[in-house]
Amino acid sequence: ARGRFGPAQMEAARLVGYLDPRRLLLEQADFDVLGGRLATRARLSPRAGGWYGSLVADFNDLSLGQLVHAVDPNAGTHVGRLSGNATLLPAFDHGLMLAGEGRIRVTQSDLIDNGVVRTLYNTLSLRFGEQEPTGTGELRLSFEGPAVVFSSVEYFNRGVEIRGAGTIRNVNQGAASPIEGYAVASTRVLRGVKLPGLGALDRLLSDFQTGAASVKIGGTLDTTQVQVVPLPEVLGPFRRLLWAQLRE
Repeated sequence: ARGRFGPAQMEAARLVGYLDPRRLLLEQADFDVLGGRLATRARLSPRAGGWYGSLVADFNDLSLGQLVHAVDPNAGTHVGRLSGNATLLPAFDHGLMLAGEGRIRVTQSDLIDNGVVRTLYNTLSLRFGEQEPTGTGELRLSFEGPAVVFSSVEYFNRGVEIRGAGTIRNVNQGAASPIEGYAVASTRVLRGVKLPGLGALDRLLSDFQTGAASVKIGGTLDTTQVQVVPLPEVLGPFRRLLWAQLRE
């Protein structure tokens, strides 16, 4: 009870598990942490010269600010609450290999201090006053070998909609892992738009290019580089992303 890791608060933890030479099983691992609730189940066992496991997690109302500053104490202000779920299948055999997927929802947020969001706002010549923690968004991710793929990112706040995707190339390299991705912002809100076909998507993109800002994301996890680029430079992957998002 009443634990702490830097700025991350853990009010209580309840764990039920089993351990023997052939397995580690966490039947129940519930945490009142980061101002919200995290419930997990996990197992780990040896097989074919390596260790293989599974982890299922559901979380609600976690503090984005506490999480960000537990990872990087020097990060700017990140206001928001996180909810979602994830299934992860790790394998420890000559490095960490992953499989699985997850979905994260953010509410009550304002990400003006995030480097990508701030660059997009500045490119659109938008100026804001006090924080407005009314932003909402969704992140879908998959785990593919040593890579974490952010296949779909949507975020809306302050009248601006941001969509994008990205990849952490190799989690075994930690903070030195290369990253790549892109993001596009516009004051033209596409939420609720349903596309009947590819022709409608092309017409939408033709109109969308006016008043939009786009960036490429590169570098590493600890040295992220955000570069403003013309929208046509990322139009191919952005077109595929929109087709997937707006057809749902």
